Amino acid sequence: HIHASVLRSPSPSLNCVFGHGHGLPFGYSAVLWGVPQGGKSIVCNAFIGQLHHDDPEAIVIKFNTEMREQAQYSEIWGIDPDRYQAFERKAPEGIFDFIEKDIAAACQAGEKIKLIVIDSIQGIRGRLSQDAESVVDIRPGDHALTIQNGLDRILPVLRKYKIALLVTCHMRANIEMGYG
Repeated sequence: HIHASVLRSPSPSLNCVFGHGHGLPFGYSAVLWGVPQGGKSIVCNAFIGQLHHDDPEAIVIKFNTEMREQAQYSEIWGIDPDRYQAFERKAPEGIFDFIEKDIAAACQAGEKIKLIVIDSIQGIRGRLSQDAESVVDIRPGDHALTIQNGLDRILPVLRKYKIALLVTCHMRANIEMGYG
């Protein structure tokens, strides 16, 4: 079956974004980028529900860094709560180390984890900044390097076990460069 090796949404138009109109290949990643409250989490839930419909054994892991999981989950998406585990975490080790070690071990033991969602990547704390005594202790580049290193570390797990990754990312207000 053509959809057996891809993560798809219930929208054929959205699936076309990934080429050939079928969906995101398992083992690959997609970033959903846009304004806050623009529907990125809703799109993630649509993918989760469709995956649970397509594969009755598929397990989904979600990291909600915005600490609003209760507001996000709804049965209208067709998400099976027995195959959906959400964590409200901001510490990079609670996300990236967990994927690299615990999720890899679960897959090795036979768990059928097919999708990981990180909603949103902005909520992950930088390694150095998370232990700062004050919010004014700025560590330039800390967040970007933390995300880069974290994604680099989990890539082998995603590829080996053919797990799709959906990441949401907010468009920042300062993207307006003043061109006019």
